[in-house]
Amino acid sequence: ETLSTKSHGKPACGVAIITSPWLNAQIVSTARDDDGRFLSIGLSIKGVRYTFTTVYCPSFSVGRQAFFATTLQPTLGRSRHFVLGDFNIVLDASVDRLRTSATRLPDPFSRSFSSLITTNDLTDVFRFVQPTKLGFTWRRQ
Repeated sequence: ETLSTKSHGKPACGVAIITSPWLNAQIVSTARDDDGRFLSIGLSIKGVRYTFTTVYCPSFSVGRQAFFATTLQPTLGRSRHFVLGDFNIVLDASVDRLRTSATRLPDPFSRSFSSLITTNDLTDVFRFVQPTKLGFTWRRQ
């Protein structure tokens, strides 16, 4: 089954979650926002509850702060919760950017986002497996 949401009037926005029949999962809850940036699904697999949330965060700091405070933060804190997506934030410029500039100011929200990760016991799986590898998913041409 596929659950998806897309933004109205913003063709670059949208998230989806696809489940496979071999999971033999029951959908027990779903949640989405009106902007096409957030989709969450609660599944029961062999009687155990899992929550999968996918996000496409706004690329500007002010929009990200509002998104995290009003949309993502209230859903966190559940056990067995997997949060995936494009967070549009750099936590460590030395490994998350191709080049760093001495004149570039850090994103003021990165400290708040780091706190959100710690408070909710989340793990950046890529950084856990590859702590020093340069890695990013987008770069300006």
